[in-house]
This record gives sequence, C-alpha cells and structure tokens, in this order.
Amino acid sequence: DKQHTTFTDLILKDPQLFKLQVEGLAGQELSEIESARFALLMQRCTWNFSSMHYQYKTQELSDEDWYESKRLIKWITASVGFRAWWEQNQINFSKDFRNYLNQSLSE
Repeated sequence: DKQHTTFTDLILKDPQLFKLQVEGLAGQELSEIESARFALLMQRCTWNFSSMHYQYKTQELSDEDWYESKRLIKWITASVGFRAWWEQNQINFSKDFRNYLNQSLSE
C-alpha cells in the first residue's frame, strides 16, 4: 500500500520518530509529549490499515497484497503499546474495521 510505504519511509528517515515508535510499541513509559506524538503516529498508522482493509473489501486490493497487508497489521497490532492505544481510540474507526481488527487481536 503506497500510503503505508510513505508512512514507513517517514519513520525510517527520522531517528527520533523511529525510536518513539519502537519504545511506544514496546509499551515503554513515554513523556507527555512523546505519548501525544505516539498517539498521533498510531492514528496515522491505523488509518492506513483501515484503508488497506477497505480496499480489500471493495476488491481494489488483490488477495496477494491483502495477505502482505494482514501480516504487517498483525505485526504492529500484536504489540502491547498498540493494544493499549487501540483500547482508547478504536471508536475513531468504522464498525467494520473495528470488528475486523478486534477479531484479529483475539486470534
């Protein structure tokens, strides 16, 4: 997914942002500013995941691309930091995507 590639490139080019993602996903304690920045990072990342899911449901994303997207989604969402963020923010996403991701998280 081009959106997520752009997002990943942004993180890779910024060592502080990369460090924030690693620490946030690991559930490490973050400062107030870091927590707010991590929350926005997860919001953006999850919008990309939601977009991938929508594209798959509307057949704009091939089965092969969806397989790769699901692997990426599982990798990020398995983290303790993402799960804590998701508990507080899932209401910001469509019911269909919430159902998909919550089922995926329970597997």
